[in-house]
This record gives sequence, C-alpha cells and structure tokens, in this order.
Amino acid sequence: MVARRGHRARRLAGGAVVRAAPGRARRRGGPGGRGRERFAQQGGGVSGGTGDGPRIGVLTNPRSRHNRLAGVHALEPLLARYPRALHRVAASRDDIWAALAAFAALGVDVVAINGGDGTVHTVLDGLLDREIFDELPLLAVLPGGRTNMTANDVGVRGGSSRRALERLLAWNGSGDASADVTSRPVIRVEGDSDGRPRHGFFFGTAGLYQATVNCWAFREASRIPGMKTGLGTAVSIGRQLVGHLLRRGPIAPTPIGVQFDGEARTDGEYLMLIVTTLDRMALGLRPFWDDRPAPLRFTAVAFAHRHFLRAVPALLRGKPNGVLKPEHGYSSRNAHSVVLELASGCMLDGEIVQPRPHTPIHLTAKHTVRFLRP
Repeated sequence: MVARRGHRARRLAGGAVVRAAPGRARRRGGPGGRGRERFAQQGGGVSGGTGDGPRIGVLTNPRSRHNRLAGVHALEPLLARYPRALHRVAASRDDIWAALAAFAALGVDVVAINGGDGTVHTVLDGLLDREIFDELPLLAVLPGGRTNMTANDVGVRGGSSRRALERLLAWNGSGDASADVTSRPVIRVEGDSDGRPRHGFFFGTAGLYQATVNCWAFREASRIPGMKTGLGTAVSIGRQLVGHLLRRGPIAPTPIGVQFDGEARTDGEYLMLIVTTLDRMALGLRPFWDDRPAPLRFTAVAFAHRHFLRAVPALLRGKPNGVLKPEHGYSSRNAHSVVLELASGCMLDGEIVQPRPHTPIHLTAKHTVRFLRP
C-alpha cells in the first residue's frame, strides 16, 4: 500500500494498516518534533487472538514499584484473553534488550512498556543505540513505576498499569477504533562515565539531583499513604526547597558552564537545572516558557535568585511574570544542543548519570519516537 500525502500509513503484522483516519488526517505539530496524530486501526483487531491487527508485545519490569507491589502475575488473566499479545518479564538492561530482540523477530508493531521511567529509558537505549528493530515500533507506556513522568505525559490512559493495558488490548481487539499517536523528541546524553550514550525525556542536575537522591531515601522510609508515589516526590522536594529558603536545607550551589547551539559558554552557580522534551512534568507542571522552535527545553534557577516565592507559581506553570527574568536568576531556553561543564551527578529519567572527569555532558535530540494512546 502507498500512503497518500496527508494520510500517513503503516503496514503492520498480518497485513493490517494503522493510518490517519479519513476526515481527520491533520497532524498537530509542535516545536522540535512534537506532534499528535489521530489514527484509526483497520483490517480487524486481535480480539480473542483471531484478528490480524497490530501485534503487541508487553514488556514487564518486575522491579518497577507498581509491579513489585502487584506482582508480575497480576496481568496474566488479562493477557490470557489476548493470546496474540506477547508478554516478556525482564529487569536487567541485557534482559530488556533481549526481550526487545524477541519482539522484533516475532513482528511486534507496538511495544507496551509496563515499568517506570527507568524502564522506558532502557528501552530507548535499545531501540536507538542498538537499533534492535529495523523500523521503530510504536510505544505504549503503562504507569508501572513510582513517578511515571513519561507515562503522565504520553502514556496509555487508565490510571493503573492493569487498566491501561486493558484499554490498549481492548482497542486492539475492537478492529476499527481510533487512537491518538503522540510524538516526542528523545534526549541523547553523551559524556557518562561508562562511555555509552543514554536516551530519555527528562534530565536534571544541580539541586534537583541532590534533592532527588534525598527524595528516594524519604520515599523508601515513609509510612504515610501516598508518599511512595509522585505525591511523595512533590512533598519531599517541596520540603527541601522550603529548607533552602530558610537556609537550613542540604542543597549546595553547583557550578556549571552552559553552552547552547555552539554559542559562547556562560558560567554560573545553580540551584536547579533541567532539560526535557516532555510537554508536562509530574502533577501537570510545565516549567518552561521560551517559544523558540527547538526540541530541548532548558530551564534553570540560579543559586543567587531573587523574589523566589513570587516566581515559583509562574515558573511551575511556565507563565512569565514581572520577576521571572534572567536578571533575577530564572532562565528558560529552547535549543537543539546543550553542553554542560560540571562535576555534579545528573539524573536522566530517574537514573544516575555520572560525568567523566573533565568531560562535558552533551545533550541533543536527533530522534523522535511515537506513542500510541488509545
């Protein structure tokens, strides 16, 4: 089949086609490779395992928080109703890559990731660095982790990993149901101490790295309901920010040199520095406000900031006000590349990145992946 202009199509396993729905062929584009398409499944589904719709491979990480609590067997009764949907359980990097290779060999079109942000990060490494698939599959992210920042932005709707998977499989089995496909650029991080590139959607350093490490300890030790989820992250980091304002917190200034798109480097001491390609963070936050058409969204708060209490609400919503200015210590910039000179540890989707000594961290976004959201 040849896809006509304006009707993007993709031939899937068994001859089924996922393409832009007639009358809804518009693609809603965004800066730097972001976009949304409305797709319709045609050619039958996989209800009861007898259809010829897109083949789904479900990857479950048993170490992700939700899966540790629910158990890896919680999805088996649901998956038994859809025998064409493959299921692999994998925790280590090598096992996850082996599961992806098995999916590729069996003609999987949609990889459903039942894990947290770190599992998504490992899948991206396999897809983009090792090129396990000849053609990138669609991804469907289920909220199986702790913070689930990626799932909150581009994941399958449903609230829990089981309900999200049930929604995905029901869509696949319906044969002619439409679904959103959302695209996001992927951050490529180079300069880690192990020498290999990393891929993800949310990079953070300076006080955010320090606060995240402290947050992990807080969440693991807490016995208060809800504190082991994204709410616990917000509470822990909020407490540390209050401590910083009262000059009683553990967050120290982090010297960083920053360079955008080959421009001159600027040096400063930072309280927080993030780079993301997501449209929204945990709890729906959008702390970026530059409008340049570039994929990397950079936001930083200098350690020597001013008017912090007045700036925070606008910063978290990405709505500049009279105090959210570089001269007050608040900056936001979209870029194609960001180079950081620093000695501090960093985070990429909840995983630690430790820069090599005297080696800058390079952030780019050369790839875009697509997420199925029925």
